[in-house]
Amino acid sequence: MGRDIAERRENPRFPAVFDLHGEPASGGETARMQAADLSLGGLRCTSTTEFAEMTQLAVRLMLPVEGNGETE
Repeated sequence: MGRDIAERRENPRFPAVFDLHGEPASGGETARMQAADLSLGGLRCTSTTEFAEMTQLAVRLMLPVEGNGETE
């Protein structure tokens, strides 16, 4: 049986999925990432590269160009 868990998020989440590129602020390997559940308070992110917890990343959001399916 499942338990009911109270929602504690302050901001609503949006289920859209976005492609990201991320690089540690100290330099290093750029990783391809996918973000989902976007909100004002954060997002859920998966990466092709493993980063230590609390690593600061410079992140580039890859938005689709309208009409051609490519990203800019």
